[in-house]
Amino acid sequence: MWSPGQRSRRKTDLARENQASRRSTLRALTWMLKTRPNRVSEVKKSMRVDEVMQQMVWDTFPEESLADAAARMRDHGVGSLAVIDDDRLVGILTERDVLRAVAENRPSNVTPVSALMTRLPVVISPGTDTATAARLMVEHDIRHLPVVADQKVIGMISARDLLVLEASV
Repeated sequence: MWSPGQRSRRKTDLARENQASRRSTLRALTWMLKTRPNRVSEVKKSMRVDEVMQQMVWDTFPEESLADAAARMRDHGVGSLAVIDDDRLVGILTERDVLRAVAENRPSNVTPVSALMTRLPVVISPGTDTATAARLMVEHDIRHLPVVADQKVIGMISARDLLVLEASV
């Protein structure tokens, strides 16, 4: 049998071993990622955004009601709408914005898209590699990137598009 003091020391020793094991695992993973890029990430780097993006871009305008914009998202099975004003991208409306409106009890039939849209969204160019697109999404905590060429939205790439790419390789 273990005395109370021995049990306490044993728990401390086990905790130290566990912590050391986690540190060593993290070091090994970091080394692996730096020295052995896998085949999937190599393939993804060679793919360009315009090869993966959705070319059909659904849009809305700043004065449209949130209810109408959300219905369009539902009808077309998309998670975001480009917000266009005077042929310019002025924002993006996503399912997160719609969820926020519901959580804040905003009346969706009178709340304009402009009240909830993300202004000046992060955008990407069509020739950019998909690994950069994924990195941008992670860095900015977003799931949709408008693809812009010559100041015009020509597509939309989502985190789902990148997951499909990953799964197909």
